[in-house]
Amino acid sequence: MSSKEGELYHQLFLAYKGSNATLPAQLCQKNANAIWKTAKEKLKNKEKFIEHINDVIRELKVKATKKKATMLSYFTQDADFGASSTCSSLIESIVAVAGQESTTVKRKMSDGDDEQTRKKPHTTLIDSGITKNVPSKPAQETLMKKIGLLQQRINVLTEARDTGIAKDDVHNEIKKLRKELKEEEKCLKKKRDSAKRAKKFRAKEKLEKTERQRNNPAATQPRTGPGQPPLVDSQPALLETILFMAAQLMNAAEQR
Repeated sequence: MSSKEGELYHQLFLAYKGSNATLPAQLCQKNANAIWKTAKEKLKNKEKFIEHINDVIRELKVKATKKKATMLSYFTQDADFGASSTCSSLIESIVAVAGQESTTVKRKMSDGDDEQTRKKPHTTLIDSGITKNVPSKPAQETLMKKIGLLQQRINVLTEARDTGIAKDDVHNEIKKLRKELKEEEKCLKKKRDSAKRAKKFRAKEKLEKTERQRNNPAATQPRTGPGQPPLVDSQPALLETILFMAAQLMNAAEQR
């Protein structure tokens, strides 16, 4: 087996393993060997043999992508905002393109950002743990669902691009979704920060109120009659201070 055929067989094995993730690697290799051997026996022409194996690899990749698309549809069918229908149509278009293509389309990396994303998956606010231990509000939960769905849509398109079954304009679509994802993450972070500040302010206000009640217990008691209670009963120390200041002013006036 030449190096070119060895690489082709390796691609066949990986494609078969990817489309049958539940099977053990040993069984996947056995089945891949059977496909390779059968094609080798039937197709004596080397070019036709390579073309047939490439077609099998493409079909296996399409099968794997369809499985992932089905799982994505299941997890996003309960999303309570309009993006779910858009996601479903995207999945259907990806699967349709995968079924129509007869040859593998080489990946096109439009810029360095796509290359970095291919090597390292995008991390959202939800994944990074920034929102950990913070109570969620309805608006925040809606944003979190939208962020999760956008990330799943990006993952599906990226997978389709990497397997070579996506449309030529998939890069623009991924860029657009990433831009929208960053905006939603920024909005979610603002809401989270605002909720933290509000929680801190309420805790401080509650502490000050408790301190005032401890320093002046009479102020927390219900009134027994109408109007303001007399100072001699409610705040005797304040009344004593007022009388002392009045006496000092009178003495100063007499001396003048």
